[in-house]
Amino acid sequence: MEYFSGHVKYKIHNYKLVTKWVGWDETDNTLEPLFEKAEESPELVLEYLQQNKENTEELIQFVKKTTKGKTNKSIL
Repeated sequence: MEYFSGHVKYKIHNYKLVTKWVGWDETDNTLEPLFEKAEESPELVLEYLQQNKENTEELIQFVKKTTKGKTNKSIL
């Protein structure tokens, strides 16, 4: 992963991150589960959340609620 360029609400109380992959064009971006990416790349998720604070409060609450100690909550 290179960075996240956005997010979408997927079903009720679930989110996916628009993911830019290293070596791939932005037209090849994929939607990846927020919960999964928060576990795999917490620093990258934190960077996205910090850069988009006005649009990400609900995502922060979602990650805190769903990780339940599985992810280092200090990143949030």
